[in-house]
Amino acid sequence: MRRTFALTVALALALAIVLVIPQTGLASERRTVTKTYGLERHDEVEVKVHIGEAEIDHFRIHDYPSHEKIEKGEKDRHDSSSIDIVFTYTNRDHEHDYKCKYTVSLLNEHGKVLGEGDAERTLDKGKHHDTNKVSLKMHTHKYGEVAKVRVTYAMREKD
Repeated sequence: MRRTFALTVALALALAIVLVIPQTGLASERRTVTKTYGLERHDEVEVKVHIGEAEIDHFRIHDYPSHEKIEKGEKDRHDSSSIDIVFTYTNRDHEHDYKCKYTVSLLNEHGKVLGEGDAERTLDKGKHHDTNKVSLKMHTHKYGEVAKVRVTYAMREKD
């Protein structure tokens, strides 16, 4: 009888902990996700990474050098170009802002890092389809070797 009662109390306590922690936000205060994507120069790339009620929906690469500019960069190895990676997010939480440190790496077909950029940005509460931007600069001739984009999303609730 005592053993059954103790087991019932322990089970009820465990269930209460499981139900309460996600509601307090403690289970999702910090989250780091790394994803690798094929290079899409002109299309939106679906992300679907979230923390709490904030979600990064997709990204798009802007100002990727043209084939002609990359060829010019082959001749002038000191020439450099910048691109912008623009992330679109929605934060349905009307009480909390979140921070996201985006680390963007451009990789060749073997996974070698050719260029990297990062930025920490805010996912503002109540915003829908808002954007955050990460800029990346590297030698223009290296853009011709890019095969993949790796993004690390280090997300947390804003202090």
